[in-house]
Amino acid sequence: MIYAHNDEMAIGAISTIEAAGKVPGKDILVLSIDGGKEAVQAVVDGTIAAVVECNPRFGPKAFETMARYAKGETIEPWVKNVDKFYDGSNAKDELAGAY
Repeated sequence: MIYAHNDEMAIGAISTIEAAGKVPGKDILVLSIDGGKEAVQAVVDGTIAAVVECNPRFGPKAFETMARYAKGETIEPWVKNVDKFYDGSNAKDELAGAY
């Protein structure tokens, strides 16, 4: 198994696995973090087993939190940005929404 801390590393690992004559997703599982469209497509294709999204679209949540703070509201100690998990059960259906 290969754990890649971003999609580009996972895609590079897939190329290396194939160059070594192995089949990604069968001989070696690849896992990634980011959730870009290319990696989610790789999940659909079976070359990446799963991707944990690290969503870059946190701007709206950041501005909402900043506006609440500016109004004097109490801000919770942990503001959570919701991310997705893609695997064979949902990647095809979620592909259009990946960044």
